[in-house]
Parts: sequence; C-alpha cells; structure tokens
Amino acid sequence: YALYGSFFAEDGIFVTGFGDAVGPEAVAAALDQVSPFITNKRHVAGNLVIHGKGYNAVVTSYLTVFERETGLVYVGSAVNVDAMERRNGDGRVEQLRSQPYIRSRHCAAQAFRQTACAAP
Repeated sequence: YALYGSFFAEDGIFVTGFGDAVGPEAVAAALDQVSPFITNKRHVAGNLVIHGKGYNAVVTSYLTVFERETGLVYVGSAVNVDAMERRNGDGRVEQLRSQPYIRSRHCAAQAFRQTACAAP
C-alpha cells in the first residue's frame, strides 16, 4: 500500500466509501485498514476518459470489483475521478474521489461481510 500511497501529493486527498485520507502515508494506512475487504478482490478499471491541459489532468474511470477467491463473482462498482497535477517536474495525484455503486442493499451487506453477492 505504500507504493500506491506514494503516487499522492503530500496534500493529496483520497475520498472513498471507506473514509478520507490526506497524504501518502495516510492513504497507505487507510488501505491497510480496509485490507480485509479488498484482499482477494480483482479491481478492473475501464472506460477511462482523460482530460488535461498544461500540468493538470483529470481521469475518470469505471471500476468493477470481483471476488476471486472462489471464482470471479461481481462484488460492486464505482466511478473514480482522479485529479492529477505536475509539481516540480513530478506528477502526483491531488485527489482521488471514488463514488461506489452497489447494485442492492443486500449486495452492500454481503460485500462488507466479504461474501459473494447473489440476489436474495
């Protein structure tokens, strides 16, 4: 998680359904706290749209998450928006905002219990 956190600026903001964190070390710590939920999951980013000008860029992507311990079972999705800026010749994430989408309350409960989601 330290490597992932290292892509964030010192004042970079990580905003997710799990909570917010500011700065590389806090981002790594936040991921460590939720590791039981994200372990054995396949995170697939797609439909990337990149807008940029000068030293700034915004990347919007659709994230699909699958359980992979017992096969690929859909867990949930999110729309991620990453705002990036180049500072002193080095590009860093200024803000990552993840808006989760889970197809039902039942699936949300199952996701947080780390079990596969099947329609009730």
